[in-house]
Amino acid sequence: MRNTHYLDHLPTALAATHIPTFRDGASGYFSKPRKNLDPELFDATCTMHPLIRKHLLFQLFWFWESRGLREAGTWATVWLAGSGASYQWAGDRGHGDGDLDILIGIDWDLFYLANPRFSGIPGDMIIDRLDDELRHHLWPHTAHTTFGARTYEVTYFINKNSSDIRDINPYAAYSLSADAWTVPPDPDTAYDYDPGDPQWYATITRDLEAAVIVRARVTKILDDLPYLDGPHRQTALKQLATEVSYAVALMTEIHGNRRRAFEKPLGKGYWDFNNWRWQANKRNGVVGVLGAIERANKEALDAAQETAHQGVLASADELTFRAVMQYRDR
Repeated sequence: MRNTHYLDHLPTALAATHIPTFRDGASGYFSKPRKNLDPELFDATCTMHPLIRKHLLFQLFWFWESRGLREAGTWATVWLAGSGASYQWAGDRGHGDGDLDILIGIDWDLFYLANPRFSGIPGDMIIDRLDDELRHHLWPHTAHTTFGARTYEVTYFINKNSSDIRDINPYAAYSLSADAWTVPPDPDTAYDYDPGDPQWYATITRDLEAAVIVRARVTKILDDLPYLDGPHRQTALKQLATEVSYAVALMTEIHGNRRRAFEKPLGKGYWDFNNWRWQANKRNGVVGVLGAIERANKEALDAAQETAHQGVLASADELTFRAVMQYRDR
């Protein structure tokens, strides 16, 4: 029954989603570095403008305070990381906005001290909850943040693997908490990086070929569906679900493997194959296409749960978390 609801909602979700063309791809990773950092964020001494630093910290801490988390300034270390803190800040990313990735490390001893109601709940479970709240309730308010003449997509993430950002080999990292560089950016960053390994190019060629095929098949099935009924329609819907599942699996592999690039001791950070593969697939449009299909799939799954259960089902971890917090709040 649940699969039937999903198949019913999938065409609508896909039709309502803009699946870009492969010509729309772009990645600032391959852009020529500027001679200076973003002047809207940093002054001539490479120090962040005080009002911007305070704003980025305030909206995070205010958000957490409004949700019952206390004294975040004592247990959270906050960094601006990635291209926004590098000399490639002006690179073409396929949209008009700059990207500001805000990463957060948590000192768990201080976290539990300030928020004893969470004691005994594993850190991984808390991080999943915090990340979910940031993504769904803070990001919509920070997606178009204006500093000076530029607009930025500001996103906040918890650094899940370590409280020290240096453990994930970032391109660059400016500590908003300490108002200082933890990992200074390299002004001599290479661009349009040529790894010189034919296997690297072979991989992204396969990724592109697969994405082209799956996009064409999804589009063809959506075009045919209005003219089908009965068993023919059900067969087409199942074929559509198969193509979408493949697109989601490929996106999960490409994006999931990218995390390995920033995990010590094996990850090489900026120069790692898994990061290069992600960036190359952003440039050739694969990430945009697969990401759109992935989002439509999530919308169809959520809609199917709404239909079957009058609401989106929470995960087992989320249900456990709620039960523990309800017990403690009694």
